[in-house]
Parts: sequence; C-alpha cells; structure tokens
Amino acid sequence: MARPKLAIPASARVLEVGSGHNPHPQATVLADGYIEDIERAGRLKIDRPLVIAHGGALPFKDAVFDYVIAIHVAEHMEDIGAFFDELARVAPAGYIETPSAIGERLFGWRKHRWRLIYHEATLYVRPHDGVRSFGTVFHELMRRDAHMTALYYRHPDLFRVRCSWQGSVPYQVLGSEDPDPVDLDDEAVVAQLLEQKPAPLATLRAFAPRSLKDPLWGWWRNRQAKKG
Repeated sequence: MARPKLAIPASARVLEVGSGHNPHPQATVLADGYIEDIERAGRLKIDRPLVIAHGGALPFKDAVFDYVIAIHVAEHMEDIGAFFDELARVAPAGYIETPSAIGERLFGWRKHRWRLIYHEATLYVRPHDGVRSFGTVFHELMRRDAHMTALYYRHPDLFRVRCSWQGSVPYQVLGSEDPDPVDLDDEAVVAQLLEQKPAPLATLRAFAPRSLKDPLWGWWRNRQAKKG
C-alpha cells in the first residue's frame, strides 16, 4: 500500500500510529500496538524511534507532535471515538485513511470493526455488519490482474477514505437505523467519486514486475519526503 505525500513541513514532529510493516516516510516517530505480526501484511519495520502503544491510549503528552498519521488503523479500533480523541490530543492536525464503504463491500476484511464514509468534511462511522459479499474474489483480482490494481490506484477516493483534519477529528457515529450520508444512486455523487486523478506512478505500480517497481517506488517516496 502506497503512503500519500502529505503537506507537512520537513521540520515537523510527526507521529504515525499503527506504522506496521510500511511506515510513512514523513513520520519521525512510530507507534504500533504489537511487536508480533498481528493484523499486518509483513514484519514490523523499525527504522526510526518506535513506541509499542495502543491507539486508544497513547503514552504521549498533549500536543507533543505537530502532525499525526493513521493509515488503515481506525477500522480496527474497539472504541473508535477514543482513538480519534487521542489523535487530536497528541497533535493539532493529522491524516486518517481507511477502506471506503465500497472497498469494504468488495474486499470484505473480516477483522474490521467499523465501516467509514467521508462526506462533506465529516467522517461517518458505523459498526461493521460483517457482510462479506464476494469472499476473496477481489483480493485475488488484485494479485492476478494488473488492470484491477491500476483501477484501484486510479480512483483512490472510490476505494479509500482519505481525511485530513485540524483541531479535532470531525466524526459522527451512525446507528444501525441511520442511512448512509452518500447516495450512490445519485449521478452527481457517482461522477464526483469517479473524477479522480491517477495516483503517481499508478501504471508502473500496476504493470511492472515487483522486482522493479518496489525499488523504484521506494526511491520515489524518499524523494518526495525529502522535498518536505
């Protein structure tokens, strides 16, 4: 999974919560809940200061960081409200990324506790209903079909929630009877979702062999991080 280039000054103190096997290149301090490889796609990477801590109770003073990053973490939290509050306590701004509701329906991750929708500057969250409509079909497509991978990266807001916030995380928990805030039968909504700019190097990442694209993508991320 690519790590997006974020508008963070090079001198900023940046915490990444749930850094896992692929820390964000702009993070200066890492935090993860486990040394063991639990709910991650590879071995924990420790290439800068790392603190073992749960996202709902971070062992840091208030506002000790300038920015906090949480990518594919919120959907795992038992108490997502406490998690969001902790992010806002340790930093005045940050970035949250999770699978979108569409991504959850297609890929069906069993360990996710929440389904999130980002609409009009608000993160709407509801308990995951556990529906796994398509089994592992789309996981296998991502592995086998470069065109599916290219589609995924060409339309980031279709498959992922991407929320940059300041001050506090703008979230609202929905009840089981509350409708989704986004109507996917609305032509304007669908048009907006599909008006995405291709992610950098999307074609390379989709079609090049892994032996080539992993080093090149790593070089690109480091280059962007150094630009600050």
